[in-house]
Amino acid sequence: MTDSPFNAPKLLRNRHVQSFLASSGLRRKRFLNQTPALHAATEERIFSVLDESTQLQGMYSKHPESRGLAVLFHGWEGSVDSTYLLDLAAALWESGLSICRLHFRDHGATHHLNEGLFHSCRLDEVVDAVGQICEEIETGPVFLAGFSLGGNFALRVARQLQDKTDRIRHVFGICPVIDPGKSLKAIEDALWHYEAYFLLKWRRSLKIKQTHFPEQYRHAPVRRGLRLVDMTAYLVEEYTDFANVDDYFNGYAIKGDYLSDLRIDATIVACADDPVIPIDDFHDLKLASQTRLIINPQGGHCGMVDQLWGPSWATRLINGKISTLLSAKTR
Repeated sequence: MTDSPFNAPKLLRNRHVQSFLASSGLRRKRFLNQTPALHAATEERIFSVLDESTQLQGMYSKHPESRGLAVLFHGWEGSVDSTYLLDLAAALWESGLSICRLHFRDHGATHHLNEGLFHSCRLDEVVDAVGQICEEIETGPVFLAGFSLGGNFALRVARQLQDKTDRIRHVFGICPVIDPGKSLKAIEDALWHYEAYFLLKWRRSLKIKQTHFPEQYRHAPVRRGLRLVDMTAYLVEEYTDFANVDDYFNGYAIKGDYLSDLRIDATIVACADDPVIPIDDFHDLKLASQTRLIINPQGGHCGMVDQLWGPSWATRLINGKISTLLSAKTR
């Protein structure tokens, strides 16, 4: 475990470079090839949740000498094969953990599983899936870790499950979305690449959804020319029960004292130069005594890459913390 703040080499110090490295295709290939045993052991699991009305896909890799289970959450429009998730999965596998990488609805190739569109307030189905994972897949300690929107979900899931299971030992939120409205506005105000990236992936996802459910989405909920906030508002009004987009944003915000009653040990990591998550959001949090907040001066959004072909600082932090907890248990 590292207690030193992230410090990037000069050539990698730019926050946009760091953010792009988090999803680098070249680094992704490296991690795919790094742990062949992990991918050889991976099998699809479909979790039927909410009285079997909803299905979520997980990719489960059982370690032959499992010391525990890590449930990993990708970011918005990411997938279980996102670079940052494969980076963490590879390191945790090498440390003897089984891995379950969970897809949110309509991410990866899962658009056909459910008729309703993904939105970030669909927490109950993820809570139900993680509850099943905790009770049915393996015995032993469970760790949750998520990045960006996945970090937001990981923290909310832990809060919801803390009275229902004692299996979850620690939760990690890496650059989690705190105030969704401010984060979407930050994307709009950042370099044009960020908004273009998310709009391209989101529109592509919505078109795939329409292909699977043409009667439900025959009007193609993809309006050209809309920016992120306006497109979100359109979809919220058209396809959810929320009165307006502000109610929707408040539905999955974790700002203020939302996490003050989280009793599961937690580590939250933020970067002061994150172009997507305003750092002020973290300064205003009211956290429980067992929650540790680390604010790095650098690292971009979910980057913290100080070695192009090795694990990120965030991966080393999570892997070190889990290894310490597991070692303490065996002593």
